Amino acid sequence: MAEEDAVVVEVSPEETSARALGWKPLEEYEGPEEKWVDAHEFVSRQPLFEKIDSLKSELWKTKQEHQKEFAQIKQHFNTVKDTEFKRAIDYLKSQKIEAVEAGDAKLVIELDDRIDELKDQRAAEVVASQPAQPTGPDPAFVEWIEGNSWYTQDAELRGDADAFAMSFARQNPQAPLVDILKHVDKKMKQVRQSGTPSVAAVESNTNTVSTQKGKTKFSEEILMTLNVKLCALW
Repeated sequence: MAEEDAVVVEVSPEETSARALGWKPLEEYEGPEEKWVDAHEFVSRQPLFEKIDSLKSELWKTKQEHQKEFAQIKQHFNTVKDTEFKRAIDYLKSQKIEAVEAGDAKLVIELDDRIDELKDQRAAEVVASQPAQPTGPDPAFVEWIEGNSWYTQDAELRGDADAFAMSFARQNPQAPLVDILKHVDKKMKQVRQSGTPSVAAVESNTNTVSTQKGKTKFSEEILMTLNVKLCALW
């Protein structure tokens, strides 16, 4: 049998350049067919893509520089405010000493009131300068609720889930909400398989007794936060 001549597919330099930039021929292209372009078009668009990437990089760099400058200005402003506050307090305290030495009780009271006013004012300014804290239910909890509709529809199962969550939180006071929800998922799967939901209440009560003496302030705060989150969508 005669040997067949090998078919040699010639690839143009333009296609070679396009492939080096990530282009693929239509038969290898995995995206929507209407978005495919030939090698010539792909290569001709490359300067535009490079310009866009360059602009994105410059914008990101400019944004970073502006954020840094803003932080420096804010820090300088806070430093100036602190200096002015301390100077004013020191002055009022020196006036109070003189008033005490002079036996002027009325002036002493007025100076004390003024010092308190300045402290309250500065405290309010510090609080106002802090970034706003997020409000509402934790996004992780909202997502979990969306995937576990039984939690809002079945009071008995919800009680089991809450008990498991509280039990885990008591034993792991620093655990993030995501870990608590994973524990609940694991335990609720066991409950549905065994058909013994009372296990949750038993576990919760047992851990309450065993950890009551060692409960810290931080763990109590975790429990309070968790309870608010668990009740938010009831």
